[in-house]
Amino acid sequence: MKSFVSRTVSLISIILLSGLSNSLFAQMSSDLLDSESLLINTRQLIYDGLRSGEGYWSSDGQKIIFQSEREKDNPFYQIYTLDFISGRVDLVSTGTGKTTCAYFNWGVDNQEILFSSTHLDPQSEALQQAEFDFRASGRERRYSWDYDEFTEIFKANADGSGLVQLTDARGYDAEASFSPDGRYIAFSSTRSAFEDELTEREERLREVDPSYFGEIYIMDADGGNVKRLTTQPGYDGGPFFSPDGERIIWRRFSEDGYNADVFTMKLDGSDIQRVTDFKAMSWAPYYHPSGEYIIFGSNKMGFTNFELYIVDTEGTKEPQRVTFTEGFDSLPVFSPQGDRLLWTSTRTSDGKSQLFLAGWDHAGALDLLAKSPLRGEGAISFTSDISADEMQVKVEFLASDELEGRMTGSEGLEKASEFLIKSLIELGTQPVGESYRHAFEYVESIALTDSGNEFTWSSEAGSGGAESTRNGTVSLGSGYMPLPFSSNGSAEAEIVFAGYGLTAPDDLELTYDDYGSLDVSGKIVLVLDGMPEFLNEEQERVMLRYSTQRYKAFQAKEKGAAAILFIDERERPYNGPRNERTAQQSGILAAEIKSAAVNNWFATMASSGKESATVESIKASYQEFNPHAQTTFQTGITGSLSVGLETRMGEDENIVAMILANGADGQTPAEKTILLGAHLDHLGYGETSSRASGDAMNTIHNGADDNASGTAMVLELAEYLANLEAESPGTLKYNIAVAFWSGEELGLIGSSDFTQNNAGGNLPMENITAYLNFDMVGMLNQNQLILQGLGSSDAWKSLVERKNFNAGFQLSLSDDPYVPTDGMALYQAGIPILCFFTGLHDHYHMPTDDAENLNYEGMKRIANYALQILLDLNSSEPIAYQKVEMNAVRAGSMRGFTVSLGTIPDYASTVKGVKLSGVREGGAAEKAGLQAGDIIIKMAGKEMNDLYDYTYALSDLKPGVEIEVVIERNGETLTLKMTPEGR
Repeated sequence: MKSFVSRTVSLISIILLSGLSNSLFAQMSSDLLDSESLLINTRQLIYDGLRSGEGYWSSDGQKIIFQSEREKDNPFYQIYTLDFISGRVDLVSTGTGKTTCAYFNWGVDNQEILFSSTHLDPQSEALQQAEFDFRASGRERRYSWDYDEFTEIFKANADGSGLVQLTDARGYDAEASFSPDGRYIAFSSTRSAFEDELTEREERLREVDPSYFGEIYIMDADGGNVKRLTTQPGYDGGPFFSPDGERIIWRRFSEDGYNADVFTMKLDGSDIQRVTDFKAMSWAPYYHPSGEYIIFGSNKMGFTNFELYIVDTEGTKEPQRVTFTEGFDSLPVFSPQGDRLLWTSTRTSDGKSQLFLAGWDHAGALDLLAKSPLRGEGAISFTSDISADEMQVKVEFLASDELEGRMTGSEGLEKASEFLIKSLIELGTQPVGESYRHAFEYVESIALTDSGNEFTWSSEAGSGGAESTRNGTVSLGSGYMPLPFSSNGSAEAEIVFAGYGLTAPDDLELTYDDYGSLDVSGKIVLVLDGMPEFLNEEQERVMLRYSTQRYKAFQAKEKGAAAILFIDERERPYNGPRNERTAQQSGILAAEIKSAAVNNWFATMASSGKESATVESIKASYQEFNPHAQTTFQTGITGSLSVGLETRMGEDENIVAMILANGADGQTPAEKTILLGAHLDHLGYGETSSRASGDAMNTIHNGADDNASGTAMVLELAEYLANLEAESPGTLKYNIAVAFWSGEELGLIGSSDFTQNNAGGNLPMENITAYLNFDMVGMLNQNQLILQGLGSSDAWKSLVERKNFNAGFQLSLSDDPYVPTDGMALYQAGIPILCFFTGLHDHYHMPTDDAENLNYEGMKRIANYALQILLDLNSSEPIAYQKVEMNAVRAGSMRGFTVSLGTIPDYASTVKGVKLSGVREGGAAEKAGLQAGDIIIKMAGKEMNDLYDYTYALSDLKPGVEIEVVIERNGETLTLKMTPEGR
């Protein structure tokens, strides 16, 4: 299921096809069900200060010592103790410099503490002021530790008095802890970077990454008898003693610093044992006081997403996850009695780290570890039962970084396809035709032609009273780049500046029009990208759809402009036209141009005696709205722009398999087929329709819910059904086909091709009796399951009701079969459809749509419910297909669109205009005589180049006001009258 906020296909589907209402997004909460079963009454412990962390217990469990940023005259961490009895929080460090890693000495009844500090650095107060100045500038650093070489270890009385320096070596000395009997201190130090003879490479490393030299040391509690215990390249740190004091546990980073694992050793550095091999950054290990297991933090589920895990002390089992909250959860410490857990987390309202406290289920932890597979055998064996664990394993692979977001045509998607085909072969399924793969074409990219791309300019400029002509060339790649929706051709015309190229709609109640009286007919329009900053939040929300490059190009074209240029203030050069998966052109030349080139033009204008300007000064003039300000002007520059783009087609494949119903004798094949399907593709590196912003937009979008969840569920059902027929031949009365679609995110391309080509002629659509679609079924929340497409057969409603008596879902039912997912393509082919969906959420089309967010027990319930529906279909006569009339569907609503035409666009079409794959029964389009296959080339006097033009034109239509629609049908041009209907 797709949302209008993310991509054009979804936007148009909802606008044109009366899909889900806007309230659905708000209706579906993004919160996961409570999966942190080992934690009891989780609560934030510390609220005061910018952040806090690294809390450690006194031996009686009545106090903790921790670090916090809360001193008014120091922006860095200082050390505090919290008394649970009195509630007092006391500063026990000096208040100067940076501090970290405090610990109670249990061996002397908590009367001593230790911590690390830089307060002896003579530059401490200057560094504090510099940090205050930096923060006052409005900037904020990403939090990181700097391994300050002035950091030393100190011991003091529990109230902070009697401070004694224990280390005095150049380098970072910190991360210290007492042994249980108080005799020893283990710590980490980078002193070897200054004491050892270094290679040239190591000397460079010392400058850029001093943590590389971190090693584990041990010393007496008074600072004497210092001994180095580790010598491995890479950072060794965070040592703690085992409850019996016999071993030290720590984390060792790989030499490149990207991975870390948990190790233990004896106090003399011998008998080093590796506890984890987690292929992630696993650190901050701490023993449970029983000595039976270890807890640690790891980013196994994503580079910035640290979660808590437990593992047996010897590391023989696979670690088991404890926390399920996105962000940072680490630095865990058990209370001395083992019944409470203290850790550092960013699960706060402001996203800053603070200490959290929860009760701990020790028995539950032991039970979880008892069920854990042996290390290296983490992949559970697959069974014929519907299993939440098996679906989780499938999702974790499909949504792993290894598959790089499964973009249509990508290597990652090919890996996913190979996995599915191998699984389907092992299940004993048959290909549909000669192969499991069914190829289709799609637009892979829009690329520059070898010639035909050039941009030159000229200007008449005065010089010493004489007229002279100035000429210039804007370099392709470094200076400008055609936009992928640009038309091909050339234009030579005056360049006029039109502000942001925006005109406020009437309902914004803001008199704002960048064009005003500016004549742009036949000219090249130069505009700023985005929106002016003076708009308030409501105005920005309304103006969002009008501020896209596509819409601005549409507006310029409607005003008669020959070309439009968007000013690009980014410094990086272009690698080529921006990736866009549509071959439709906008009907106007369009390009981006770097601000440096534009400033050069403005300088040329100034040399001609015109007012001086720069892109920056013009943008500054928009800080406050002044309807009388002159924000547009003629530049006196003539530009000559030529654009040559070509569409490059790619080929991808649907994966389709068949479970044959051969009857009891194994020789009587069934004629009819029930089809199950889910789309396999996703957004790759945010290459299309990402909702992320900034750098996150170009990171891997793993698509766990969208739609690894549906893919895993269909494969799980296939396992069950294949085994059912193999063990009891004749159980299936219908063949069961399973399809994994590609190209869904680009516009239902794979499923549409499948229906148009009948799977290469091997599966006629009339032989498919029903289609069950699974798209985003992994986030069951508040027990609400959404079923769509019930209007496609009058049999669905009673069937889903009957099977839900035992399934027990809170069902949300929709008759509408025109949903923006693959089910719609099958419905248009005359097949009754039923679409399973658990709702939109905050991770939708974001890089955070990861496997750890899913509700696998919920997926198991949905799969079993779908199985019961399918088995009922298998045992009865084929259900009847029915067309859905326009007035039978609850129309949605969207601000700015008050009409409905009842058209069903062909999203995979690359022709100029808007090709229709169908019209809704009883809708305005059908009444006007439009048919499937028609291409709308003009509507209400506006030229229609693509779907964008179509959606933009909708906002100007009025219910009940007749318009003309010009179409192409079988090579003939026809003009029809249409009366839009109100929503």
